[in-house]
Amino acid sequence: MPDEDGPSERVVARIRPSGRQLVRPVVALLVAAAGYGSGHGVFHAQWAWVDLVVSVAALVVLVLGALVPFLRWLSTRFVVTTHRLVAHEGVLMRHRTEVVLTPSLVVSVHRSIGQRLCGSGDVVVQGASDRPVLFWDVPGVALVAAAVQELAGRAAPPPAAHATGPTWEEILRGPGSDDVGPGGARP
Repeated sequence: MPDEDGPSERVVARIRPSGRQLVRPVVALLVAAAGYGSGHGVFHAQWAWVDLVVSVAALVVLVLGALVPFLRWLSTRFVVTTHRLVAHEGVLMRHRTEVVLTPSLVVSVHRSIGQRLCGSGDVVVQGASDRPVLFWDVPGVALVAAAVQELAGRAAPPPAAHATGPTWEEILRGPGSDDVGPGGARP
């Protein structure tokens, strides 16, 4: 339902970082499982402390190598709406960054070799006075950058802050120009 100021805000895209971010956590999970499975319980009673060391090492690799990166990926979200861009990040402490879409936005794309192979990349959006917002490792980076540029180009300049006097057009036309009747004749 449109407002009096214009159409309401709509979500254009909800994006998570590329799934390639999950390769390392999966490898860490496999290493932790293989290390625990092959090292735990194979030592004799006099070497029982080695079982404890293997268990703790597997747990550390599991938490730091698999669980933390997975939660970071899961909690990161980029939202593109018709009026703004929003980046949500953080596991324990959430961080939200917003940029209002204006025609003066600068959108740039950075892609490493690995990102090119996977079809992803980083989109950096810089507003006139805002700090840049980084959408990191976005899948379909060219499409996202094109959509942001198109939405920024469609964004209307911000309305004047409750102007109380005449507009520039009224000043340039001069006084009494609104009193023109049909056919250009003055009453």
